Amino acid sequence: SHAICHNIDEKGYKDTLKTIEGAYALIWYSADSKILYFSRNAERPLYLVETQDKIYLASESKMLDWILDRND
Repeated sequence: SHAICHNIDEKGYKDTLKTIEGAYALIWYSADSKILYFSRNAERPLYLVETQDKIYLASESKMLDWILDRND
């Protein structure tokens, strides 16, 4: 993940994502553009739940269930 971060910074996310081998689910924030990015490939899920005041993202459904239960 450290190398992916550096590669995104140096080459941009589009070129970086094309070169990743294996499963991935990534979330990163660009301080320059003030945009939150998230991406996954077909090998890795990424779950999203939106409530009235928050958005939750997780790569594992059980972890998302646990977080939602913990936060009512």
